[in-house]
Amino acid sequence: MSYRSGAIFWALVLIVLGVIFLLRNAGVLNVSWNVIWPVLLIVLGGSLLLGNFIRPSSSETRSLSIPIDGAREARVVVHQGAGRLRINSSADPMTLAANAFDGELIQSVRREGDRLDVRLRQEHGWMFWWPWNWGGGWHWEMSLNRDVPLSLEVKPGASQADIDLRDLKVRDFRLDTGASTVDLTVPASGQVTGRIKAGAATVRVRVPEGVALRIRSHLGAASLNVRGNRFQWGDSTYQTPDFDTAANRADLEIDAGAASIDVF
Repeated sequence: MSYRSGAIFWALVLIVLGVIFLLRNAGVLNVSWNVIWPVLLIVLGGSLLLGNFIRPSSSETRSLSIPIDGAREARVVVHQGAGRLRINSSADPMTLAANAFDGELIQSVRREGDRLDVRLRQEHGWMFWWPWNWGGGWHWEMSLNRDVPLSLEVKPGASQADIDLRDLKVRDFRLDTGASTVDLTVPASGQVTGRIKAGAATVRVRVPEGVALRIRSHLGAASLNVRGNRFQWGDSTYQTPDFDTAANRADLEIDAGAASIDVF
């Protein structure tokens, strides 16, 4: 079943409802709202039931790999509309980013000397708005090269995201999210600077053992809960005592509206 067949389906539904309303207003058809609303519910229920048996061809998992091509560093920007997103590490020395995804993945790759600039955006098409896709069945899994220094920007939409940077050489990252649930693990080695901007989201930040941490926060109606006794609080800043001298550390700035932020 294609995107076009989905558009035809809903077009037919709208045409049938339009005819019913037209005949009702013209006095040709004596149908009350007590009948029209059950018809609407039957159509919606039928489409949901049909979705258990019919999956759009675009939901088939596809793959896309971006070769490292001799680059010594990279900037990767990830845009995801909705669904499930997972980012982890890969030991493949020839690939910068390996992707498995539903829908369409729009890519832009630009080389600037020894640096690759990669931008990826997941597109769902019209079929994403079919009722049987509202459950978040769309997914995108990305594995990034663990040996290449990275600058990473992730923008998940209404999604559930698991971003595991533990084994990656991420030097700086930005997470910009709205109404989503995000699990973020910061790198276990090296020095990373990160900014988290969250709207009505739930964000859980995991800090591996042995990583020093500083958090500077700018909160609206958001809540920030930092667990553990290794942090010191002062003037909107959480900081481990050894932050300034630690070889492995994460420096985070959190800007949140109505979000719930947990750090542990």
